[in-house]
Amino acid sequence: MTSISRLTTILLFTFYSFISLASLNFEDEKNSFKISPYAIRDDQRNLRVKFQLNEPAEITLSEIDASNTSNTLLDRQYDIQLVDLFIKNKPCSPARQFRFFVNTKSGLKTEKTLQVPVEICQESPLEKNKMNDENKILTPIIFGHVSDTQTRSSEHLKIAKVMMNLSNSIPFNFILNTGDIVDIGGKDSQWYDFFDTAKNYLLKIPMVAAIGNHDYYESRENDTPELFQKYLRWDNSQKEGFYSLSFNHFELLVFNSNLHKLSEKQKTNQWEWLEKRLKDNFNNRKISIVSMHYPVISSSLWTITDSSSREMKKIMIPLFEKYNVKLVLAGHTHLYERSFKNGVHYIIAGPAGGVPSVPSVKNPYMVFEKWGVSTFTMITVGHDIVVKTFNDDGLLIDEVEIPTTQLPVSFSNNTTANIKE
Repeated sequence: MTSISRLTTILLFTFYSFISLASLNFEDEKNSFKISPYAIRDDQRNLRVKFQLNEPAEITLSEIDASNTSNTLLDRQYDIQLVDLFIKNKPCSPARQFRFFVNTKSGLKTEKTLQVPVEICQESPLEKNKMNDENKILTPIIFGHVSDTQTRSSEHLKIAKVMMNLSNSIPFNFILNTGDIVDIGGKDSQWYDFFDTAKNYLLKIPMVAAIGNHDYYESRENDTPELFQKYLRWDNSQKEGFYSLSFNHFELLVFNSNLHKLSEKQKTNQWEWLEKRLKDNFNNRKISIVSMHYPVISSSLWTITDSSSREMKKIMIPLFEKYNVKLVLAGHTHLYERSFKNGVHYIIAGPAGGVPSVPSVKNPYMVFEKWGVSTFTMITVGHDIVVKTFNDDGLLIDEVEIPTTQLPVSFSNNTTANIKE
């Protein structure tokens, strides 16, 4: 059995018993939410839980613990504006459930449950000093990658079903969307449509998002688009739109590739932040994964003609190779493509709602590509980085294992497994 197969088998076996997940339900339902509750992860891995009501209502929000005991977090009246709640990260906690009871003024009663995956433990200084690198225990993190959800809700729903089917047995820590969340970012109606489909997985899996070019369309802001900020960022988040999500053994860097929307000072701030994070991770032997909307290597003519892309290629590729970046995730071109150059793997998601495209130039670094398909990619970061990509029928179309370290991986508090000899 390959190390990829062993990894998948152990994950399915170990986590299935520990995580209680909501049943699949894609039926339309009349309820009091205009936008169902969803969670995004901020740069401290805390949760920002957001929702919007159709009419003013009394809401009781409770957290349900492992013994099914309910702890009331709030009980108050809300109007129809978007609500943004802060919920602190609890390292080492089991899967968390938040139950919303809604009682509207018109008498409509609704119950929704928002689920959050198992929280990964942070290392203490004692643990860091106690073990040398060869004996260090890592806990694998699994996340999903989609992009360009944009226009076709029916295609987005197909990908949502693929995510949900996988999440019945696999504990995704978050879903990464690398931009073009909607087609016209300045229209609230398109965000409502996005969340109406995305609720099928966002009630179970928090979201992390990069800014796409379409997310700026008809927006009044030039740094972080106004509605993108409203729905997918938080108070005091970086105005330029970048941030990172750090775990014990890797860091996901979310870069704003819309450089033409940033001032020279803002671009400098972002470039300095990127190099500092990559350098610190390299010096600390921590894996760096970079995500953004625009790709730097692709089979699209756009990567040659666009000014932002040309600037990114000139600066980013040398940085990635210098600081041993393992994986770069992007979208924008609407065709699935995997490339490899000087130790760095580049993956572009197929559109999860946008109209598929075809190659327009030769990419000398292309290893695999698939035209005309929507994709969902599952990424497991542990001993190695294991990448599996599925089409909208849930069929595996591409996979690659990216070597990183030779460290053992922990799948529970008491279980370790050497995935690769």
